[in-house]
Amino acid sequence: DMIRLRGNQKSKINANRVVINPEESPKKNRLDVLIERYLSLVLRFPQLLLAPGNLSLDPRYLSTPALSALYEAIKSRYTTGDVLSLDGLPEPANLLMMQGDLLFSGLTEKSAKNEFTVLYTQIREEWLHNRRALLQQAMAQSEQSGDIAKMQQLMEEWQKLGK
Repeated sequence: DMIRLRGNQKSKINANRVVINPEESPKKNRLDVLIERYLSLVLRFPQLLLAPGNLSLDPRYLSTPALSALYEAIKSRYTTGDVLSLDGLPEPANLLMMQGDLLFSGLTEKSAKNEFTVLYTQIREEWLHNRRALLQQAMAQSEQSGDIAKMQQLMEEWQKLGK
């Protein structure tokens, strides 16, 4: 009887447990994590977007269409009254708001601005690092194939990244 009861308890516990298949969940790289953290901070402190010396993200830095759409929606909905309308924001907004509440609940506006600047710098550096790695691979491929015009174009883009 005890074994049967324990068996039922286990099945009830397992029935309530949500199993996430790791193959179904997308892998996030460092850039994705940084952007999510940045957006969480912006949702927690939306006034940072309009602060003097504002550090708006370059659209190229946004790694996924969902994050890009959310960022553009946040920028367009934010008003000068320090109020961000959250109605109808794209899907990851609620999750990122909760993440922002957890991560940044103890931050003052001044320390949030510092975090905002640090995250912006890290996102920019990570994007540049990733872009240079892709350019390097493409240059190696064009060199192997003997495509001099493509190699020249890639080298010019590499030089522009350094500016």
